[in-house]
Amino acid sequence: MYQCIATSWYAFDKYYALSDQVSAYGAALLLAPHRRLAYINHVWKPAWKREVLRRTTELWDEYKIKAAEEELASASTEEGEVLDEFDKYMQQQANLTLDRDEFDHFIKGVPSKLAPRTSSLDWWLQESNRVAYPGLSRMAIDILSIPPMSAEAERVFSGARRTISWDRFRLGHHNIERLECMKSWIRTGIVTAWRAETSDDPPPPPQ
Repeated sequence: MYQCIATSWYAFDKYYALSDQVSAYGAALLLAPHRRLAYINHVWKPAWKREVLRRTTELWDEYKIKAAEEELASASTEEGEVLDEFDKYMQQQANLTLDRDEFDHFIKGVPSKLAPRTSSLDWWLQESNRVAYPGLSRMAIDILSIPPMSAEAERVFSGARRTISWDRFRLGHHNIERLECMKSWIRTGIVTAWRAETSDDPPPPPQ
């Protein structure tokens, strides 16, 4: 019995330590509107806090660079002129400063109380919050959209054996992927609102 317990603790410690090698878990806590930095300060050890802040900041730096590049490209397209190197540098520095303040402002803010049956991802998908944090919302939606485990994704694509019959072998992997994703979205109701907006038919009565 002792050996079984010791082996279980060894496996637990091994995989718990592996969670520190990715930024998603710590970033998800910092970007959760009802958690933020206050939760980590209250629950985590100081050594854990320093590491998660470092990793999340590095991840945020990558998003800042992408956001700055996209805004530069958008500004050049809208104005119909190509910015010189000095203008690009000044605009990029302004964007980076604004984005860093945006990140610090959110994680150090007072945690928000989520409405019943509302997730952190639902909070970030609200238009008002995306406008308030235009750069940070991209990172938050990407992080919080990661499923906690791969069982659902494996279950979805295991259903492809029903889609690919003998007369459908030439669908191609891209079309099969689209079909399986759409079947899952329809079954879970994710595209219900989108279908209602794009359809002229009256919405179905509530069940």
